[in-house]
Amino acid sequence: MRRNREVRSVLKGHTSRVTSAAYSPNGRWILSASDDKSLKVWDIEHGVCYATFYADVTSVAASGHRIASELSQEVI
Repeated sequence: MRRNREVRSVLKGHTSRVTSAAYSPNGRWILSASDDKSLKVWDIEHGVCYATFYADVTSVAASGHRIASELSQEVI
């Protein structure tokens, strides 16, 4: 089955390159990490940033009811 790859919306908010992104398992949220040293939680339905956390984040992941981010020196 081929999926439609049409751009539905653009999430604006990071001030530098996005280095990692992940969908939540329920499809409601996107997590993104950026070179601007922020992690953003996006509400997909409304296309807005729900929360921003500041740290030197290199990657993000989502599983179940948890999110994880890898920092440059430690994992939280």
